[in-house]
Amino acid sequence: MRCRPLPSHAQHKLVYMYCVV
Repeated sequence: MRCRPLPSHAQHKLVYMYCVV
């Protein structure tokens, strides 16, 4: 499973992790 950080929206100041199996 590969996971890579994705830029969050302007509203959210958090970094989402996009994981692909």
